[in-house]
Amino acid sequence: MLTENQLVSHLRDIGAVRKKHVVLVGGRHSDDYVDLELLFPRTALFSTVCRSLALECLDMREAEVIIGPERGATYLAPRLAEKLGERCCGREILSLDARKGARGKFFIPEHLEPLVAGKKVLGIDDVLTTGRSLRKTLDLAEKLGGTVIGACCVWNRGGVTADELGVPRLASLINILLPSWEAAVCTNPKCRLLL
Repeated sequence: MLTENQLVSHLRDIGAVRKKHVVLVGGRHSDDYVDLELLFPRTALFSTVCRSLALECLDMREAEVIIGPERGATYLAPRLAEKLGERCCGREILSLDARKGARGKFFIPEHLEPLVAGKKVLGIDDVLTTGRSLRKTLDLAEKLGGTVIGACCVWNRGGVTADELGVPRLASLINILLPSWEAAVCTNPKCRLLL
């Protein structure tokens, strides 16, 4: 299992963590960019990360479905389901990603909705800043009849807590805070021109 510092070092080495002013998915601004899409094609490192995350989630292994918002969960959910299910529990765990529709509302295609009903659900995202996308996904899972048992992520950059997500447990591999702020208070010269 990778330590937090080892994982951060690997992510820096592949360019997934860098200094760059960005507008994050939720609209907040930051000078620290974490782009885990650069991790996913690196199969050996990605497999090690998923194995480490599965070990962090062992106390949530009763999960029957792993679900998260698209992009963050598209690659992570199936790999974590494989590692946690087959390798730790000896059974299949389903994986889904919630897609973002109109006005930021998440949905699961109608023909997949029955896969959540009556199931124990583990939420997943790659990077947490505010946790809003993951919380919306978990709300959807509950609306579809799932019981949320916890959540996990690779990097909790915003210090999001289990209470803020409304879950009994939150597991993350990296818990290093990276500052972010609302657009209205951004001092980056390029952003100031847009206000």
